[in-house]
Amino acid sequence: MNADPGKRLTRLVYAYTAVCVIGAVGVFLGVAAWHFALFRPSPDGFELRGDGPPHGLIEPGPPPGMPGHPPGALRPPPRGPTGPTPPRPVLLAVAGILLVLVAGASYAFAQRLTGPLRALEHAARRYGDGDLSARVNLASDDEFGAVGRAFDDMAARTARLIEAQNELMANVSHELRTPLARVRVALDILQECPEMASPAALAAIDEDVAELERMSSDVLASLRLAMTTGLDRLNEVDMADILDGLADRFRRNHPDRTLDLEVEPRPLLCRAEPQLIERAIDNLISNACKYSEATITVRAVRRGDILSISVVDRGIGMAAADVPRAFEPFFRSDRSRHKGTGGVGLGLNLVQRIVQAHDGTVRIESELDRGTQVVVELPQRRA
Repeated sequence: MNADPGKRLTRLVYAYTAVCVIGAVGVFLGVAAWHFALFRPSPDGFELRGDGPPHGLIEPGPPPGMPGHPPGALRPPPRGPTGPTPPRPVLLAVAGILLVLVAGASYAFAQRLTGPLRALEHAARRYGDGDLSARVNLASDDEFGAVGRAFDDMAARTARLIEAQNELMANVSHELRTPLARVRVALDILQECPEMASPAALAAIDEDVAELERMSSDVLASLRLAMTTGLDRLNEVDMADILDGLADRFRRNHPDRTLDLEVEPRPLLCRAEPQLIERAIDNLISNACKYSEATITVRAVRRGDILSISVVDRGIGMAAADVPRAFEPFFRSDRSRHKGTGGVGLGLNLVQRIVQAHDGTVRIESELDRGTQVVVELPQRRA
């Protein structure tokens, strides 16, 4: 099992400190050995010795019975052999090696500290200059590696957000252009030919304005959910009541369509923001109505601590390649983007953001020409 990465740098600092201490002690002992190799103790003081014959004695003080010799005076050495001279070059070489080792350890430690910092600085400057592909890519498992990976994750998320924002702006501009152009053409015709201001023409303009309102509302709601980290207004709601209201509204607006509602058990309590959850389920029912002419089934059940809501239609379904992209903003499986087959492609994206804001999940199961099932799962929140 790998050691805690947060302690590796600490151990490295301790190891470097130990090396420095050992190196300093070694240098001290080397200097001391060199000193004793140069000055040999004698009964009358310290004898100075070198590569040649002895030069004399350095007295620590005037010996008794020898007046006139001030302290530290150099006097002739006593007669007799001084003994062999220790090998000073070897001791100096050992001290030099110790110093080189300490210097090498210091350089390696400095490189270990400054290398990742330079890489992080370089990546941060590139990213700040607009290079969204800049990454640190540190492979170490210590604190520097953790910081580098955190920077890379942040850079990747920020890059995705910027790309999504740019794509959103491009798609919004494209989608707004079509209904605005229709409204402009209709108004121009009515100005030139007021007698053509029939109820049908006014209804067409009203439909285009309503489409613009829905688009603006969906975009604003999606952006608001993207910028929030959690929901504040969570209330205990009965999901059965919300689904009953949505089913009644659908039957009033579409008297020729059939919607089956299956809720078990009742009441089906959960903590949620009622308006957002109602909007998400309403979007799923509206999508099922647009892409299917058969019966729509809405089921809500509790499985342990999970509340599962599914909306099932038996309509045209989706191709397997389109299912993973269904939650992308402005994506529509109908490439013609005809008004009769849906809105602008923001409904499922908004559903996903609402469900994720409740810490839930949403998935799509679809088969071409057989129908689609969208499953929303919400966790049981405690008060």
